[in-house]
Amino acid sequence: MKHSTLILCVVTSLFCSACETGLQTEEVYSIEAGTVRLTNTPPQKAFPSWSPDGTRLAFSQSETGTRLFKASLAGELQLLLEEDDYFSEVKLSPQGDFVAYVSRGRGHVWVRSLLDGSERLLTPEQREGITPFWSPEGKWLAFRYATAQQPNFSIWIVPFEGGAARRITPQDQNHYWGTSFSPDGQKIALAMRPADRLGKWEIATIDVHRGELKQLTSPPFDKLYPAWSPDGTSIAYIAYEDSCSSTYSSIQLVPSNGGAARELITIRGRARQIAWSPEGASLLIEVQSTGLYMLTLATRELNLLSLPRGLSSTSLNWFPDAQSLLLPEYVSSVSLAVVALKDKQARKISDRKIDNAYRPAWLNDEEIMFVRGKAFWKIPATGGVSTQMALDTNATKYDFELSPDRTRLLFDDGQDIYLQTLQGGPAINLTSHINESVNQATWSPEGKRIAASYYSGLKVFELVSEKLVERKILPGYHQFPAWSPQSDLGAYLAFVNSGSIFLASLEDSEPKQALAYANYPAWSPDGQWLAHVYQWDIYMSKVLERIE
Repeated sequence: MKHSTLILCVVTSLFCSACETGLQTEEVYSIEAGTVRLTNTPPQKAFPSWSPDGTRLAFSQSETGTRLFKASLAGELQLLLEEDDYFSEVKLSPQGDFVAYVSRGRGHVWVRSLLDGSERLLTPEQREGITPFWSPEGKWLAFRYATAQQPNFSIWIVPFEGGAARRITPQDQNHYWGTSFSPDGQKIALAMRPADRLGKWEIATIDVHRGELKQLTSPPFDKLYPAWSPDGTSIAYIAYEDSCSSTYSSIQLVPSNGGAARELITIRGRARQIAWSPEGASLLIEVQSTGLYMLTLATRELNLLSLPRGLSSTSLNWFPDAQSLLLPEYVSSVSLAVVALKDKQARKISDRKIDNAYRPAWLNDEEIMFVRGKAFWKIPATGGVSTQMALDTNATKYDFELSPDRTRLLFDDGQDIYLQTLQGGPAINLTSHINESVNQATWSPEGKRIAASYYSGLKVFELVSEKLVERKILPGYHQFPAWSPQSDLGAYLAFVNSGSIFLASLEDSEPKQALAYANYPAWSPDGQWLAHVYQWDIYMSKVLERIE
């Protein structure tokens, strides 16, 4: 006679697996929980969904692209580069033929030619570069750097032609934030602050070769974003009464060799960047939520520039002609992809024309549903043309889940839960009689109960005559509930709390942590595995197993 034992496998991290007792029916065993990584690509993944036969996973992935434009002050635009990557901290080389940037998907500082599109990695693999900026002759790039182990910002430089990066700021606990080389390339202007956060940000210079540090300003006020004038005599910067919440920003100037600072102008709003024009006659000032201003130094006249809609003003870059700016435009979309578990190969099945392809779910082994705006769509699992389904389109749809028999679906509009049949007809509001917001609904295996999130926990309802009747509450901040399929292992609710996935049997057990550092749980058809997301990639982990 066979002896059956149900165990819950607890994975304490995705790289170190363990098993803990809990949710068992008879005896306690220990096994090693298996975790398999299924994706390893830059786009951020979410909402994995199993095919009915358990051999594939569909998921949505957020993708961003960047277009770089040359924009003249007269409003003329020229497209220079278009790439399926998000370029943050874009900085134009002094000659105007290269851009340095940080890749959101791949990290690190990269350099891209605006002439032929070629690129190369500048920062070594062990260094994550932030806010790169060029030396005047274009031979060096500087960047700031910090890690969880070394949280204080430091300034590093790396040769443009390739080579090792080296730190130029002192090996102390102060924070250093550099933004500008001197015109002769010998010094960098930076902001510095003690690590204890009791002091203010002050402006200083540091010699690139000798490491000599000279502080130029003194309290009060925080001072950030120093920018060296083209003639090398002055450094402009932004001063705030409070660096985090100031209503006004003071644009100030200090001699680069030391001396008294003076105010140029006070601007309403939070200024975040400044840049000198190549001839030194004006300053560009980027103000949060307002736009890009030009300050003419001779007259102190401040003018708001009229940029083409959609272009970002958060990277201040002059072309050498002093008449044009480099401006990025960011394009985002959500596409669908499928990963085959046999060979662990992921393949995108939709293109950018399907933007915001949200929350995929398998209709059958050959078709996948998804939400786009207020409508339901479907697409072949092998890719191809998507078609809109003839279902209710009046309510906004944030989450949806098909019933176990795949004839009905639940969705919410952020406030209420709706029931929709795949045959069509109007959607039915199941929670119009409930005063609080409920969302993220999930079906029980037999299709007669529904669990959903509310502001302080999970509620379990029974579906009675097209209304939800409350039966049980699991208190706590629980999100993304997923009810396991019907099997002889029993039925469990998986949900996310504080960045970890927990399992709960509603009949006889308190919730137990199953996966640390995991999100978006999705049950396999056999009820033993959970697909989930960790650091925006898809994994699958065995969380329930029967030992015969």
